[in-house]
Amino acid sequence: MPDQAPMPRTARVNVVVYKSNDDEVHRYEVRGVDPEKDILLGEYDTEDEAKKAVDQYEGGDPV
Repeated sequence: MPDQAPMPRTARVNVVVYKSNDDEVHRYEVRGVDPEKDILLGEYDTEDEAKKAVDQYEGGDPV
């Protein structure tokens, strides 16, 4: 049984906007696309953090 998910793996970044009165808070979700369909992999405060997580998930260099 393999220790890791099959390669290649892909993920995407979703921007989620939370609104409360006049305030807007943006959060960035990383969701698996392949092999897991639309599974939440993580939530981040900045887009850069989310993009780094996508790179790591897809097998890129760890940051």
